[in-house]
Amino acid sequence: MVRCTSQEITRVEMGLCAQPRDLLFYDEEQVPRCERVKVMSEIQSPHPDAGVFAHRSAIQSPPPALLSRTETTMEAIEQYIVANHLQPGDPLPTESALCDSLGVSRSSVREALRQLKALEIVDVQQGRGAFVGDMTLRPLIKTVFLRSSTAPDSAEALSQVLRVRQVLDLGLASEAIQALQGTHDDHLHELVDQMISKAQRSEFFMDEDIEFHTELLKKINNPLAEQLVNAMWMIHMMALPQIHRGFEGLPETARAHEAMLVSAENGDLEGYRRAVFAHYDPLNQALGSLSQEEASSTDK
Repeated sequence: MVRCTSQEITRVEMGLCAQPRDLLFYDEEQVPRCERVKVMSEIQSPHPDAGVFAHRSAIQSPPPALLSRTETTMEAIEQYIVANHLQPGDPLPTESALCDSLGVSRSSVREALRQLKALEIVDVQQGRGAFVGDMTLRPLIKTVFLRSSTAPDSAEALSQVLRVRQVLDLGLASEAIQALQGTHDDHLHELVDQMISKAQRSEFFMDEDIEFHTELLKKINNPLAEQLVNAMWMIHMMALPQIHRGFEGLPETARAHEAMLVSAENGDLEGYRRAVFAHYDPLNQALGSLSQEEASSTDK
Protein backbone atom coordinates (compact mmCIF):
# COMPACT_ATOMS: atom_id res chain seq x y z
CA MET A 1 0.00 0.00 0.00
CA VAL A 2 1.14 3.53 -0.76
CA ARG A 3 1.06 6.14 1.98
CA CYS A 4 1.44 9.76 0.95
CA THR A 5 2.41 13.02 2.55
CA SER A 6 -0.18 15.77 2.81
CA GLN A 7 1.27 17.48 -0.29
CA GLU A 8 1.18 14.26 -2.29
CA ILE A 9 -2.40 13.73 -1.17
CA THR A 10 -3.33 17.16 -2.43
CA ARG A 11 -1.61 16.51 -5.74
CA VAL A 12 -3.73 13.41 -6.17
CA GLU A 13 -6.86 15.33 -5.20
CA MET A 14 -6.01 17.97 -7.78
CA GLY A 15 -5.28 15.39 -10.45
CA LEU A 16 -1.61 16.39 -10.70
CA CYS A 17 -0.26 12.87 -10.40
CA ALA A 18 -1.39 9.46 -11.51
CA GLN A 19 -1.45 7.71 -8.13
CA PRO A 20 -4.45 5.32 -8.17
CA ARG A 21 -7.02 6.43 -5.62
CA ASP A 22 -7.79 2.90 -4.49
CA LEU A 23 -4.20 2.54 -3.24
CA LEU A 24 -4.16 5.83 -1.34
CA PHE A 25 -4.53 6.04 2.42
CA TYR A 26 -4.29 8.97 4.77
CA ASP A 27 -4.22 9.20 8.51
CA GLU A 28 -6.90 11.63 9.71
CA GLU A 29 -4.93 12.45 12.85
CA GLN A 30 -1.58 13.03 11.13
CA VAL A 31 -3.08 14.93 8.19
CA PRO A 32 -6.02 16.99 9.48
CA ARG A 33 -8.43 18.46 6.98
CA CYS A 34 -7.27 22.03 7.61
CA GLU A 35 -3.72 21.07 6.60
CA ARG A 36 -4.95 19.40 3.41
CA VAL A 37 -6.95 22.52 2.52
CA LYS A 38 -3.94 24.74 3.24
CA VAL A 39 -1.65 22.67 1.03
CA MET A 40 -4.28 22.59 -1.70
CA SER A 41 -4.43 26.38 -1.79
CA GLU A 42 -0.66 26.52 -2.38
CA ILE A 43 -0.69 24.17 -5.37
CA GLN A 44 -0.30 25.98 -8.69
CA SER A 45 -2.43 25.23 -11.72
CA PRO A 46 -0.97 22.44 -13.91
CA HIS A 47 -1.57 24.69 -16.92
CA PRO A 48 0.16 28.07 -16.47
CA ASP A 49 -1.75 29.73 -19.32
CA ALA A 50 -5.06 28.67 -17.84
CA GLY A 51 -4.68 31.67 -15.53
CA VAL A 52 -7.47 32.90 -13.28
CA PHE A 53 -10.09 30.68 -14.92
CA ALA A 54 -8.35 27.50 -13.76
CA HIS A 55 -7.92 28.95 -10.27
CA ARG A 56 -11.59 29.86 -10.01
CA SER A 57 -12.68 26.46 -11.34
CA ALA A 58 -10.57 24.72 -8.71
CA ILE A 59 -12.25 26.79 -5.99
CA GLN A 60 -15.78 26.31 -7.33
CA SER A 61 -15.42 22.55 -7.87
CA PRO A 62 -13.43 21.13 -4.95
CA PRO A 63 -12.25 17.53 -5.39
CA PRO A 64 -14.00 14.78 -3.41
CA ALA A 65 -12.55 13.82 -0.05
CA LEU A 66 -10.13 10.93 0.03
CA LEU A 67 -11.31 7.60 1.33
CA SER A 68 -10.33 6.63 4.85
CA ARG A 69 -8.52 3.38 5.62
CA THR A 70 -11.79 1.71 6.60
CA GLU A 71 -13.60 2.84 3.46
CA THR A 72 -10.75 1.72 1.23
CA THR A 73 -10.65 -1.65 2.99
CA MET A 74 -14.40 -2.03 2.50
CA GLU A 75 -14.03 -1.34 -1.21
CA ALA A 76 -11.19 -3.83 -1.49
CA ILE A 77 -13.29 -6.56 0.14
CA GLU A 78 -16.22 -5.75 -2.13
CA GLN A 79 -13.94 -5.92 -5.19
CA TYR A 80 -12.60 -9.28 -3.97
CA ILE A 81 -16.16 -10.65 -3.81
CA VAL A 82 -16.91 -9.44 -7.34
CA ALA A 83 -13.59 -10.53 -8.86
CA ASN A 84 -13.90 -14.03 -7.44
CA HIS A 85 -17.61 -14.40 -8.30
CA LEU A 86 -18.42 -15.28 -4.69
CA GLN A 87 -21.97 -16.12 -3.67
CA PRO A 88 -23.79 -15.73 -0.33
CA GLY A 89 -22.27 -18.14 2.17
CA ASP A 90 -18.86 -18.38 0.49
CA PRO A 91 -15.91 -17.83 2.87
CA LEU A 92 -13.76 -14.71 2.78
CA PRO A 93 -10.02 -14.55 3.55
CA THR A 94 -9.05 -14.46 7.22
CA GLU A 95 -8.39 -11.17 8.99
CA SER A 96 -4.65 -11.87 8.90
CA ALA A 97 -4.73 -12.52 5.16
CA LEU A 98 -6.69 -9.31 4.57
CA CYS A 99 -4.23 -7.34 6.70
CA ASP A 100 -1.27 -8.70 4.74
CA SER A 101 -2.77 -8.29 1.27
CA LEU A 102 -4.17 -4.79 1.91
CA GLY A 103 -1.35 -3.52 4.10
CA VAL A 104 -3.70 -2.26 6.80
CA SER A 105 -4.07 -2.88 10.51
CA ARG A 106 -6.33 -5.51 12.03
CA SER A 107 -8.52 -2.76 13.51
CA SER A 108 -9.15 -1.34 10.01
CA VAL A 109 -10.13 -4.78 8.72
CA ARG A 110 -12.45 -5.42 11.66
CA GLU A 111 -14.14 -2.04 11.28
CA ALA A 112 -14.59 -2.63 7.54
CA LEU A 113 -16.13 -6.05 8.20
CA ARG A 114 -18.39 -4.56 10.87
CA GLN A 115 -19.74 -1.94 8.48
CA LEU A 116 -20.15 -4.45 5.66
CA LYS A 117 -22.06 -6.70 8.04
CA ALA A 118 -24.49 -3.86 8.77
CA LEU A 119 -25.11 -3.67 5.01
CA GLU A 120 -25.55 -7.48 4.84
CA ILE A 121 -22.67 -7.71 2.36
CA VAL A 122 -20.64 -9.72 4.87
CA ASP A 123 -21.67 -12.17 7.58
CA VAL A 124 -19.20 -12.48 10.47
CA GLN A 125 -19.57 -15.64 12.55
CA GLN A 126 -17.67 -15.81 15.81
CA GLY A 127 -15.13 -18.61 15.79
CA ARG A 128 -15.69 -19.37 12.11
CA GLY A 129 -14.68 -16.22 10.25
CA ALA A 130 -16.26 -13.98 7.64
CA PHE A 131 -18.52 -15.07 4.81
CA VAL A 132 -20.35 -13.37 1.96
CA GLY A 133 -23.66 -12.10 3.32
CA ASP A 134 -27.16 -12.48 1.91
CA MET A 135 -26.93 -9.00 0.33
CA THR A 136 -30.66 -8.38 0.72
CA LEU A 137 -32.37 -5.02 0.44
CA ARG A 138 -33.26 -4.89 4.14
CA PRO A 139 -30.85 -2.00 4.85
CA LEU A 140 -32.49 -0.08 2.02
CA ILE A 141 -35.95 -0.83 3.43
CA LYS A 142 -35.04 0.55 6.84
CA THR A 143 -33.41 3.66 5.41
CA VAL A 144 -36.29 4.50 3.05
CA PHE A 145 -38.89 3.83 5.75
CA LEU A 146 -37.12 6.12 8.23
CA ARG A 147 -36.73 8.77 5.54
CA SER A 148 -40.43 8.52 4.70
CA SER A 149 -41.57 8.54 8.33
CA THR A 150 -39.41 11.47 9.43
CA ALA A 151 -39.98 13.69 6.39
CA PRO A 152 -41.84 16.97 7.08
CA ASP A 153 -44.59 15.72 4.75
CA SER A 154 -44.62 11.99 5.56
CA ALA A 155 -47.71 11.40 3.41
CA GLU A 156 -45.94 12.77 0.34
CA ALA A 157 -42.84 10.69 1.13
CA LEU A 158 -44.95 7.53 1.41
CA SER A 159 -46.73 8.50 -1.80
CA GLN A 160 -43.35 8.50 -3.54
CA VAL A 161 -42.76 4.92 -2.34
CA LEU A 162 -46.18 3.95 -3.67
CA ARG A 163 -45.42 5.50 -7.04
CA VAL A 164 -42.20 3.48 -7.26
CA ARG A 165 -44.21 0.31 -6.64
CA GLN A 166 -46.65 1.30 -9.36
CA VAL A 167 -43.87 2.09 -11.83
CA LEU A 168 -42.30 -1.33 -11.20
CA ASP A 169 -45.62 -3.12 -11.73
CA LEU A 170 -46.30 -1.20 -14.93
CA GLY A 171 -42.76 -1.71 -16.22
CA LEU A 172 -43.04 -5.47 -15.73
CA ALA A 173 -46.49 -5.74 -17.34
CA SER A 174 -45.29 -7.14 -20.66
CA GLU A 175 -43.11 -9.75 -18.94
CA ALA A 176 -45.99 -10.79 -16.68
CA ILE A 177 -48.25 -11.31 -19.66
CA GLN A 178 -45.58 -13.22 -21.54
CA ALA A 179 -45.18 -15.56 -18.56
CA LEU A 180 -48.90 -16.13 -17.88
CA GLN A 181 -50.63 -15.81 -21.25
CA GLY A 182 -52.61 -18.94 -22.13
CA THR A 183 -52.21 -20.45 -18.65
CA HIS A 184 -54.38 -20.82 -15.55
CA ASP A 185 -52.46 -20.61 -12.28
CA ASP A 186 -54.56 -22.27 -9.59
CA HIS A 187 -52.44 -20.92 -6.73
CA LEU A 188 -52.66 -17.30 -7.87
CA HIS A 189 -56.42 -17.64 -8.34
CA GLU A 190 -56.70 -19.12 -4.85
CA LEU A 191 -54.83 -16.12 -3.43
CA VAL A 192 -57.15 -13.74 -5.27
CA ASP A 193 -60.22 -15.56 -3.90
CA GLN A 194 -58.81 -15.26 -0.37
CA MET A 195 -58.21 -11.53 -0.84
CA ILE A 196 -61.75 -10.96 -2.09
CA SER A 197 -63.21 -13.02 0.76
CA LYS A 198 -61.27 -11.07 3.39
CA ALA A 199 -62.15 -7.73 1.78
CA GLN A 200 -65.84 -8.61 1.98
CA ARG A 201 -65.36 -9.10 5.72
CA SER A 202 -63.46 -5.78 5.93
CA GLU A 203 -60.26 -7.64 6.80
CA PHE A 204 -56.82 -6.74 5.50
CA PHE A 205 -55.04 -9.31 3.34
CA MET A 206 -51.35 -8.39 3.62
CA ASP A 207 -50.03 -11.97 3.52
CA GLU A 208 -52.00 -12.87 0.41
CA ASP A 209 -51.05 -9.58 -1.23
CA ILE A 210 -47.27 -10.02 -0.95
CA GLU A 211 -47.50 -13.72 -1.83
CA PHE A 212 -49.47 -12.83 -4.98
CA HIS A 213 -46.83 -10.34 -6.15
CA THR A 214 -43.95 -12.61 -5.15
CA GLU A 215 -45.36 -15.60 -7.06
CA LEU A 216 -46.09 -13.41 -10.07
CA LEU A 217 -42.51 -12.11 -10.14
CA LYS A 218 -41.07 -15.60 -9.77
CA LYS A 219 -42.73 -16.49 -13.06
CA ILE A 220 -41.04 -13.50 -14.69
CA ASN A 221 -37.69 -14.78 -13.36
CA ASN A 222 -36.23 -11.40 -12.50
CA PRO A 223 -34.71 -11.72 -8.98
CA LEU A 224 -33.71 -8.05 -8.75
CA ALA A 225 -37.20 -6.86 -9.67
CA GLU A 226 -38.60 -9.31 -7.13
CA GLN A 227 -36.38 -7.89 -4.39
CA LEU A 228 -37.21 -4.29 -5.31
CA VAL A 229 -40.96 -4.91 -5.37
CA ASN A 230 -40.79 -6.77 -2.07
CA ALA A 231 -38.71 -3.97 -0.57
CA MET A 232 -41.26 -1.33 -1.58
CA TRP A 233 -44.07 -3.57 -0.30
CA MET A 234 -42.33 -3.98 3.07
CA ILE A 235 -41.98 -0.20 3.42
CA HIS A 236 -45.68 0.08 2.64
CA MET A 237 -46.52 -2.52 5.30
CA MET A 238 -44.32 -0.80 7.89
CA ALA A 239 -46.32 2.39 7.27
CA LEU A 240 -49.60 0.46 7.35
CA PRO A 241 -51.09 2.15 10.46
CA GLN A 242 -50.72 5.56 8.80
CA ILE A 243 -52.00 4.60 5.35
CA HIS A 244 -54.82 2.23 6.25
CA ARG A 245 -56.41 4.20 9.07
CA GLY A 246 -60.08 4.18 8.07
CA PHE A 247 -59.14 2.62 4.71
CA GLU A 248 -62.25 1.77 2.68
CA GLY A 249 -60.73 0.53 -0.57
CA LEU A 250 -60.26 -3.15 0.31
CA PRO A 251 -62.85 -4.57 -2.16
CA GLU A 252 -61.49 -2.46 -5.05
CA THR A 253 -57.90 -3.45 -4.26
CA ALA A 254 -58.78 -7.16 -4.10
CA ARG A 255 -60.69 -7.03 -7.38
CA ALA A 256 -57.79 -5.20 -9.00
CA HIS A 257 -55.55 -8.18 -8.22
CA GLU A 258 -58.08 -10.43 -9.90
CA ALA A 259 -58.17 -8.16 -12.96
CA MET A 260 -54.36 -8.18 -13.17
CA LEU A 261 -54.27 -11.98 -13.13
CA VAL A 262 -57.10 -12.50 -15.63
CA SER A 263 -55.67 -9.87 -17.98
CA ALA A 264 -52.23 -11.49 -17.88
CA GLU A 265 -53.68 -14.93 -18.62
CA ASN A 266 -55.70 -13.48 -21.52
CA GLY A 267 -52.72 -11.59 -22.95
CA ASP A 268 -54.48 -8.25 -22.44
CA LEU A 269 -51.72 -5.69 -21.87
CA GLU A 270 -54.00 -2.64 -21.64
CA GLY A 271 -56.33 -4.48 -19.29
CA TYR A 272 -53.36 -5.38 -17.09
CA ARG A 273 -52.20 -1.76 -16.98
CA ARG A 274 -55.69 -0.54 -16.07
CA ALA A 275 -55.80 -3.10 -13.29
CA VAL A 276 -52.47 -1.86 -11.92
CA PHE A 277 -53.82 1.69 -11.75
CA ALA A 278 -57.01 0.40 -10.12
CA HIS A 279 -54.86 -1.46 -7.58
CA TYR A 280 -53.14 1.74 -6.44
CA ASP A 281 -56.02 4.24 -6.73
CA PRO A 282 -57.52 3.50 -3.27
CA LEU A 283 -54.09 3.75 -1.65
CA ASN A 284 -53.37 7.04 -3.42
CA GLN A 285 -56.70 8.40 -2.19
CA ALA A 286 -55.90 7.29 1.37
CA LEU A 287 -52.55 9.06 1.20
CA GLY A 288 -54.26 12.17 -0.15
CA SER A 289 -56.55 12.20 2.88
CA LEU A 290 -53.57 11.67 5.19
CA SER A 291 -51.75 14.57 3.56
CA GLN A 292 -54.77 16.83 4.15
CA GLU A 293 -54.89 15.77 7.80
CA GLU A 294 -51.20 16.57 8.23
CA ALA A 295 -51.68 19.97 6.59
CA SER A 296 -54.63 20.75 8.86
CA SER A 297 -52.74 19.76 12.01
CA THR A 298 -49.78 21.92 10.90
CA ASP A 299 -52.04 24.95 10.38
CA LYS A 300 -53.37 24.55 13.90
